[in-house]
Amino acid sequence: MTSRASVFHCVLWCGVVLLATAQPVAAQDSVPNYNVKPECQFTQSIIPSPESEKQCLREEQAARVKLEQNWSSYPSGDRAECVGESSTGGSPSYVDLLTCLEMTADARALQRKARAAKGQ
Repeated sequence: MTSRASVFHCVLWCGVVLLATAQPVAAQDSVPNYNVKPECQFTQSIIPSPESEKQCLREEQAARVKLEQNWSSYPSGDRAECVGESSTGGSPSYVDLLTCLEMTADARALQRKARAAKGQ
């Protein structure tokens, strides 16, 4: 029984520590700084051509420029959600971040259009 009590206390304290140190996902005020080189090196390993890594880096840079130009136009909740999605589970990517934000905006526009059509 002592072992069960120890496990229980450990789980309890670990939970308390996690809750105490958890940081809420905050909306980003500016485009995050990603190291996209690992993502592009991975692309190079999948598509072994001298240009694949360079092309990937160009696409990532172009996505970053577009994000910087339009960042303030995206709702803060969308920015926070998409930053989390684009930087979790692998190498972060500006292309993924931009795609997430654009798809979210498109989905919202379709919902508005559908609601408007029902109202007619």
